[in-house]
Amino acid sequence: MKVVPLKTIEMGEKDFSYREQLMEILVNPAAKEGGTKYKEMCEVIPIYQKLKEVEGEDSITLENEEHKVLCDRLKNTGFMANSVPIFEFITDIIEAPDPDKPEK
Repeated sequence: MKVVPLKTIEMGEKDFSYREQLMEILVNPAAKEGGTKYKEMCEVIPIYQKLKEVEGEDSITLENEEHKVLCDRLKNTGFMANSVPIFEFITDIIEAPDPDKPEK
């Protein structure tokens, strides 16, 4: 399991919500051409629903496979700019701690 942080950080005129950004990444098809497929929906919709249910929380606990899906989506998403806040967002998600393993 992984405990994924759901921070909101200030970024210019608009706040950057980890939760909202992750939800947006999940609802957009991975393939820009040709849309989505049922198999993709089966992977992302359960995670999207979990994120929807934790509004106002500061983290979400995901199974390892759900975390892997989320990380794969993040690594393959095109962002508008190279910026420290976006880099930290991606890193925070990818390096989410496992509550069952002690930190080093």
